Amino acid sequence: MQYPLMTARAACVLLVLFCAKARAHEVDQYSPPVGRSMVDLGDYWNQLLYRVVVDGVRQANQEIEAAKNSWIPDPVGTRIEKAQSPGNLARCVRSQLPSAMALIENLEHKIAETDARDIASGRLLAYRPDASQSIYQPAARFRDLRYWNRLVFMRSSTIKVHGHYLGTDKVGHFFAMGYYYYGAFQAAQLMGHTHDESLQKASDLCGWVTENSFLGMTSTAIYSNADMAANYSGLKFYLNLHQPVRLRGKIEPAIVVREGGFWRVRDGFGPDSSLFAKYISAHWDEVLNPCHLEESFREHARKEIYARRDALLEWYAGADPRRRSKEYFDNILRHTETYYGENYGHSGAEAHELGIGTICFDSPGGSNQVIVRGNRTHLPWGRYPDVD
Repeated sequence: MQYPLMTARAACVLLVLFCAKARAHEVDQYSPPVGRSMVDLGDYWNQLLYRVVVDGVRQANQEIEAAKNSWIPDPVGTRIEKAQSPGNLARCVRSQLPSAMALIENLEHKIAETDARDIASGRLLAYRPDASQSIYQPAARFRDLRYWNRLVFMRSSTIKVHGHYLGTDKVGHFFAMGYYYYGAFQAAQLMGHTHDESLQKASDLCGWVTENSFLGMTSTAIYSNADMAANYSGLKFYLNLHQPVRLRGKIEPAIVVREGGFWRVRDGFGPDSSLFAKYISAHWDEVLNPCHLEESFREHARKEIYARRDALLEWYAGADPRRRSKEYFDNILRHTETYYGENYGHSGAEAHELGIGTICFDSPGGSNQVIVRGNRTHLPWGRYPDVD
């Protein structure tokens, strides 16, 4: 018998409470630091993920041992069964990390302490344009609360992980929101749904509560497809703890296996394993997988992106002629509509209007489309000299 972390109704209620207490984090990846290279932090996240899993397994085994040795009668073994359940393993792994808010803020503080530079080499660890320069700040006379939310909460930096650019907010989505998705998945399984149906139920329920409302459209008028992809990948991670799952179109074995009445990390999984790379993809990049913006400032964002077209093409394509084409970016856009064929909650046509292929290679339709303040080739980075 499997024990769900919560019923579907309880999962929704807890998720709403979580969202109400959390401050949204947003990232703007449209003003890249052209001419500079970034340190790839893939090894750091591989090692962190390994420690989280190992410590979570240790905690789960301690709870199993405590249940077995408890003086409280457990004639049918319910307490032991619950301690040994995959849901309890996922809870123990999740408990090794702080809340999504603290996780993102701690990472941002570490970045700020070094002025977003690697101390040894001076290379960039992250970049974050000033919020006032964001493409998400429309020059409207009437500015509602969501405008100020966007201004205040543009506090997530862009980092490079396993060759992909992603906002630090995606890490919070992966670990924290992925866990809520996992709870909804277990509830759907308890109600008799198949594995694939449960994946869809979790994505639909949690996606509506987050991007369609409290952490998206309601608070900032931004529906982030990249956030939804990170949430879905997080769900895959918690499932992958105890069972094989399909990642990036391939079946990956379970990270943790049962041995006797306890859990152990599978052979071959260590601190140098490139496990985190299996969950990250172009789906997490808000330029390659753009957001669905409310109509009130979507056209303004298009103008701002067009003004940055040279910098964006230089950053994402460089001098490679194969990448400097509309077809190249349109193919990525089509690829990110699903997670390798699985529906993760992507919002389509409106988001595609902000694609590089459409904006950077098609005519913007008039000279008034160009906004000078967005036409920047580099960002200031404080006291460190450039060493790239």
